[in-house]
Amino acid sequence: DFDLIIPASNVDSRTFELQNIEDWAVRNNLQLNRKKSQEIVFFRPHTRKAKIPVIPEVPGVPRVNRIKLLGVVLADNFSMEDHIASVVSSSASALYALKILRTHGMDRDCIQKVFQATVISRLQYASPAWWGYTTETQRERFESFLRRSVKAGFYSDKSPDFASICESADDCFLRSVELKQDHLLRSLLPPPKVETGYDLRSRKHNYFLPYKINNLFEKNFFIRMFYKD
Repeated sequence: DFDLIIPASNVDSRTFELQNIEDWAVRNNLQLNRKKSQEIVFFRPHTRKAKIPVIPEVPGVPRVNRIKLLGVVLADNFSMEDHIASVVSSSASALYALKILRTHGMDRDCIQKVFQATVISRLQYASPAWWGYTTETQRERFESFLRRSVKAGFYSDKSPDFASICESADDCFLRSVELKQDHLLRSLLPPPKVETGYDLRSRKHNYFLPYKINNLFEKNFFIRMFYKD
């Protein structure tokens, strides 16, 4: 599997880039199945469809308004509603299996460990990539699900809320990027600041603050992490 990402400035090169991939596949005794491929065009949220330039479809490749990449459902307007609905629904179904385990004699502590290892890990999967794009209403859905799980005895009332879990995952991921010299995303880090001798407000990092172009840009992982106090 592969993902071909083309910026708006190079939208006219889509057919050419796809042809390059097909040529590479032929040279390596492979074949690109266009019918199993999908194209999605992303645009800024709240943009009127009538104002979006008409982009011709790539021949033989169906265009969709949502797509699942590495387990995360992405919509063409950057909404996380479909992804959240998917993971919350599948996690709710997993509670039935936990009830079965409890009826077979599994104690409370073991059930909570299984819940942590299966349900919580499913809910927060790849959260640094999508957590910043969620709304308050969508975040409350996670918290509501955990409150129901606490009442059912699957989740400890002393455990952190979902927002804290995702924020902790954000911090761990950023540290991983900073510490690993060969990390794929390390080139996206802003340049470090040079000591000026001025008594400025202290921050948790020593990087120049990147420019915030628009509200969508602010939801990007690195942008929101470096502006986070």
